[in-house]
Amino acid sequence: MISANNDKIELKGGGNYAKFIGSFSMLQDTFIRTSASLNPTDWNMVSGTWAGLMQSVEFIRIRTEYVNGDEYDLLDNVGLTFTPIINVNQGYVCSPFDSLDGLDGWNFINAASIASVNTEGNPSNCIRIGDAGGSLSYGYAPPKFRGDLSSLKGTGTITFDVKDITNLTNLALPPYLVRLAGVGREATYPITANDAATLKNAWHSFTLPLDSSLWTITLGS
Repeated sequence: MISANNDKIELKGGGNYAKFIGSFSMLQDTFIRTSASLNPTDWNMVSGTWAGLMQSVEFIRIRTEYVNGDEYDLLDNVGLTFTPIINVNQGYVCSPFDSLDGLDGWNFINAASIASVNTEGNPSNCIRIGDAGGSLSYGYAPPKFRGDLSSLKGTGTITFDVKDITNLTNLALPPYLVRLAGVGREATYPITANDAATLKNAWHSFTLPLDSSLWTITLGS
């Protein structure tokens, strides 16, 4: 049985949030090519403004559940009919994870649970990442953190605050603290045992200079 045909595509960014309100024809066992216009009349603004959203889309979610019951869905050929403008990052870019932003376009792998909480933070509001039990969890930054960072080379920094809530005593360091990657190039920033000990049950602020001498180049330049 085909389930309710709503909330198929969602856009978020900069505190703006919209849901596509059009309907798709669904046929079982058949590829269906669908499209959604960027006409604001076809979208329901949950928060913010359409103009603000179009200036800073950081999160696109496509629904892949259409049957009440067991199923698997195949998704292919996701595209845009235009090339978005990617600005050079200037000034201060931040995810404060306030009530409007939620997860602010961040996504995570190998996490048992992800939640936005306002009872913790530095200051209040943060993301709580649940341990998946033996698997390292990694967070992937939204588009506003990505792009051309060449103007920040040697002068810019990546900053973030971390608190590890645990009663365990053994430290197991991951292979790196932060990884930058793009177009055949990768670099990692190390984490030390002292770093890990400092953030145990207490907030710790990291400031990572974008200085090549402090990063390990693992691919490209």
